[in-house]
Amino acid sequence: MKPAPRYAALAVAAAVLGLGFWTRGRLASRHGAPPAAAGGQGFRLTEAASASGLGYTPGRFAPHPSLANLAPRLGSLGVSVAVVDFDGDGWQDVFVSDPARGGRNRLFRNRRDGTFVDAAASAGLATAAGEAGAMRALFFDSRNAGRQDLLLTTSSCAVFFANRGDGTFRDETARSGLRHCGVSYAANVLDFDGDGRLDVVIADYFKPVDLARPSDYEFMPDSAVAARNGGPIVVYRNMGDGVFRPVAGNLGIVSRGWTLAVGAYDLRGTGRTDLYFATDFNSDQVYLNEGGGRFRNASRLVEDKYSRNGMSAEIADVDNDGRAAVYVTNIHAPPYALGTNMLWKWMPGGLFADAAGDLGIAECGWSWGAKFLDLDNDGLQDLVVTNGYISADPNKDYWFESGLMGSAAGRVMRDARNWPPMGRASLAGRQKKCVFRNEGWRFTDVADKTGWADDRSDGRGLAAIDHLNNGSLSLVEANEGQPLRFYRNDGGGSWVGFKLVGRRSNRDAFGARVQVRLKDKTLSREVQPANGFMAQSDGRLHFGLGREPEILEAVVRWPSGTEQRLEGLAPGRYHLVEEPEDPAPAR
Repeated sequence: MKPAPRYAALAVAAAVLGLGFWTRGRLASRHGAPPAAAGGQGFRLTEAASASGLGYTPGRFAPHPSLANLAPRLGSLGVSVAVVDFDGDGWQDVFVSDPARGGRNRLFRNRRDGTFVDAAASAGLATAAGEAGAMRALFFDSRNAGRQDLLLTTSSCAVFFANRGDGTFRDETARSGLRHCGVSYAANVLDFDGDGRLDVVIADYFKPVDLARPSDYEFMPDSAVAARNGGPIVVYRNMGDGVFRPVAGNLGIVSRGWTLAVGAYDLRGTGRTDLYFATDFNSDQVYLNEGGGRFRNASRLVEDKYSRNGMSAEIADVDNDGRAAVYVTNIHAPPYALGTNMLWKWMPGGLFADAAGDLGIAECGWSWGAKFLDLDNDGLQDLVVTNGYISADPNKDYWFESGLMGSAAGRVMRDARNWPPMGRASLAGRQKKCVFRNEGWRFTDVADKTGWADDRSDGRGLAAIDHLNNGSLSLVEANEGQPLRFYRNDGGGSWVGFKLVGRRSNRDAFGARVQVRLKDKTLSREVQPANGFMAQSDGRLHFGLGREPEILEAVVRWPSGTEQRLEGLAPGRYHLVEEPEDPAPAR
């Protein structure tokens, strides 16, 4: 691990002292919760993919035969899930990418009765990736037209499909300027320059390589803990009318590669969206938005950690104090890998401090997708984590060979031809998932009391969805080469939700923050549905209200700087909130 400068080490020590007060104080008093459902945790999660019409098994990406020794590993990532209302009917639909070369994606239309039906072919998205494998799916309104367009990275080059508004899409890749070539598992959007249009960030994992027809085999990491030979991060400015161009200077962002997730969030409460890059084989990267299109590299603030396999960047206000915390999944598989998941809490004085261990959410195997959501509507956000890498022959494992290559490093490690054949060996497969209930002072894993108890899938993306518009958040789990899983939440409790529509800000309201003030607490959420790993969740904001459902007021802080106060809000429904046309700066 690269040593931090002495002043940084002192600062981190001070932050940890403050963190002890936070974990014992800010998170120490549990607010009233609704009566517990069966199992005692206040919610029910039932696996219902087949019953809901979401039965689907995506394929796996298959590299060139000359890479057969690493085929299971190179085909271990690619599937993604995105929740989107693609037809604008007010009901959330589900898109799942198929990473098999020439595979067929699924776009499950919500039938408004708890079931879904595949509409990918009629929508024109079933074969959107062509002969390549489909990977990261990202829906957003590129034109501020009220329609969700699709950016889809692939095993070759990204494609962009514009939403016609009639339930179908057309390929506008060439016109859009988003034909980004590279293997990318990570992408997100933000309005970095405040012009009211969503810009795009795409982060490549490998350096430029065609895994289907390789001409260069030195594309694997050159270090297990300090690799710098991965792919680029590229920022594309939205020029308007669905056209994008690379940003000159790339906002100052310099990539070491191996990015697995791009997290976007106002980490400091400045009203500007910052960027967190969860990074494999190295420490993560953080870029803070200083305004005017300027970003400052603050990666040293998250270097003080053992873990070097950042997978997911899920961000939320976990303790209702108005400050962000970044949950980064890593690999915990003793005795082979001793890393832990991190919860980087933004502290007074401009520092991050890790609270995952104190809160009981540091360990969940070889973790991938993670999602904060209020499952029991008690006003506290719970956390679900999926995991498992490669489940093959349970009597064979690849840990020794993987560790051997990691210790070799350098050119030996980065040449894919040097890696021992993986064959049918497993690597951290068949792992128990984690459903962490927020108890107010600590999280408790209650997975065994839910439908997740027997799930040993190789989980990847995890997306939240209110498919019935009834305030109970369910989850869709995308699994690599294994059946999609849908965990229906049959809980209850009082809640309120918001569908935000920007006018001066981007229409999707990415980056907008809502605070709901109750009698005994204030709840905060930010519109950032594309955080996490290979997933996009329901873009509406959902708030559980606990035992005190009376809403005193809600305050919307729009990306434009406008502040909007809402009163007389009824619980138990989603409120459509449109940004005022006239600016009203925050007080």
